Amino acid sequence: DFMTLEPDSGNCHAMLLRAADVAPDSCLQWEYVNEGGLNVILRYTGAQPKLRGRVLRLRKGEGSNRNLEEDCLFHTKVLQPLLDGFVAFGSLVQLETELAKRMATDASIQDARPAERLSAKVACLDTSNAGTSGERVLGMLCDDLTYCPGGASYEIKLKCGVADCGVAEVGVDGISRFTLAQCQDFPKKRRLLSRYSPVDFFQAILQGSREKLLMQLAHLRAASADSRQNNFRLLSGGTACDVAEEALEDLATVLMQGKELFVRLRTLQLLAAGLDVETRAASLHAAAGSPGSVEAGVFKEAYEAVGRELLQKLDATACDRDAMRLVGEAYEDTRPEWGLALYLLGRTMLDCSLIINVRRAKSEDAAESFQGLRYQEADASSGLYGRLTVIDTDIKPADRVPAYSKQLAQYC
Repeated sequence: DFMTLEPDSGNCHAMLLRAADVAPDSCLQWEYVNEGGLNVILRYTGAQPKLRGRVLRLRKGEGSNRNLEEDCLFHTKVLQPLLDGFVAFGSLVQLETELAKRMATDASIQDARPAERLSAKVACLDTSNAGTSGERVLGMLCDDLTYCPGGASYEIKLKCGVADCGVAEVGVDGISRFTLAQCQDFPKKRRLLSRYSPVDFFQAILQGSREKLLMQLAHLRAASADSRQNNFRLLSGGTACDVAEEALEDLATVLMQGKELFVRLRTLQLLAAGLDVETRAASLHAAAGSPGSVEAGVFKEAYEAVGRELLQKLDATACDRDAMRLVGEAYEDTRPEWGLALYLLGRTMLDCSLIINVRRAKSEDAAESFQGLRYQEADASSGLYGRLTVIDTDIKPADRVPAYSKQLAQYC
């Protein structure tokens, strides 16, 4: 069995993964699943009961593991209360350095990685002992959210659902920053321009318009024919551009049940939306001493002192432009470190993704078993169930704020 670690100085490391246990002999028993700019995801393929159905999330870039413990605290102390029911955060684990180095060089894993990831500036797994003592490497052990027997799993990179590019910026009311970014990247970084509008996607769910939602899903599917458009992915096998109409209908049915989640996401995204708020963020960063990072405890303080009341006001404000004005006024009147923390919380939500699992219950399935896995009934007549999980929610580095503060100005 695995070695359970004793708590050390408040650390929440619960398990040590040893090469002898999870990668015996020459068989690594881990396969490549996916990766983003910061993490590589590996799925366990062995027989250890504690690891079956789990994935390992490993950081890229030498020394980046030192931030994992703060991310863990940020997830449990800040985001869990805000997104309860829609998140499934993993737990910190320690890997023997030998195991981490084998994962970093294993041919089957490296061969499965996309060429653009291998050639990126930050490409290699962090096999340093940053954040630990001794010859150990930090990682996150998480549920495998792609697993959906008899159903389908999708990932949507939601982007900013707030209409934060209005008349004053571009002369058109309600355009999304995603659309502006698409135009800026074409044709150098994109073969196709996506017609997907995050603003319309959010509003379709918030307003209960199934027809508008299906249109946005169709736009996401069409754009996925370009391999450089990764905002819609089919995680359960097959290609996103070939998703059938019936499957899109089921996906829309599940998403339409997620109004509560999208209300929360909109209010959180408003914390970092709009040209005025981005400009204020640069001033907050400078006034706070231009920190390179913000600790999880500061996010918690900021939420309790300012954020809770502000989010309640934003929730009650239907107009995005009015809501952005409230955020700007709040940042002007609060302590710089608190305003900076709230802004970075908003930036995290601007870049989050959503995993959607869609499946139908069989006659022998008990409803309680679905509910225990966070599935919600989407259509009783057909036995359709769905699960929504927000991912990609690590703390944004504070030293990126100067660049963030110029983003909309550059687009416009």
